[in-house]
Amino acid sequence: MTEPEKDKVTSSTPADEVAAAAAAATAAADGDQAAEAAADALGLDRVVLMPAGDPAFKHGETAASAEDRLSMVDLATADNPRLAYSGLEVVREGRTYTADTLSELRRRLPAGCEVTFIVGADSFATLDRWHESDRLGALASFAVAARPGTVLDDAVL
Repeated sequence: MTEPEKDKVTSSTPADEVAAAAAAATAAADGDQAAEAAADALGLDRVVLMPAGDPAFKHGETAASAEDRLSMVDLATADNPRLAYSGLEVVREGRTYTADTLSELRRRLPAGCEVTFIVGADSFATLDRWHESDRLGALASFAVAARPGTVLDDAVL
């Protein structure tokens, strides 16, 4: 798959602070509302929704095709200038890793742009097992979204 024509994240993206939201879920039904709430709560200029490619921890769990997931986030972001999307994950062949995705996102954004990675508490609880997890803190700050049934203890934070 080639990169989508409407991928809205480039070096000309006008933002001082960008949040990349991991969108491993297959539907963008409430993703735009959650992204807007995160932007407000964190004082972000822009939130970039990124449908998951083939994440190692969730291999084979996506029900919708990559094209369908990109179409969903395209629709969810179409009328909101604070929201964008990126196909970085879905166009990459093989397993996708957050460290690689954040590195590429940083390369595409203006120098000095602050990046916050929004992740669910359930995923954040496993951060120590992620590929190249020691690099992640240098690539982005993390914002953790509450998830029903997931409680993080202070040792994880």
